[in-house]
Amino acid sequence: MANKTLTRGEILQMVVFDLGYIQPDDATKDRLMIDIDAAERFLQETGIAVSIDDGVEVNDAQIIAMYAAYLFERRRMPDNPMPRMLQWHIHNRLLAQKMKETT
Repeated sequence: MANKTLTRGEILQMVVFDLGYIQPDDATKDRLMIDIDAAERFLQETGIAVSIDDGVEVNDAQIIAMYAAYLFERRRMPDNPMPRMLQWHIHNRLLAQKMKETT
């Protein structure tokens, strides 16, 4: 089975589902899309080769969605550190990429 790729719209649905407590209006959806774009850029700056424009694999889409949800939540709780689970996923994704590059 080929790897499924997801779009920005599908990642937006993941973020809304992860947040759970919101019923986003258009303005909130626009804000979440900004957070999705920011999460993608932050991951790229970390060294992870990911691009939503090319369609992103499910595992990478999940990391982007978790990161975007964290960015959105950080506005409500600015002292809340990045969740350990998200740090772990970013770290492991970067390591997996580096391992693939060296083989």
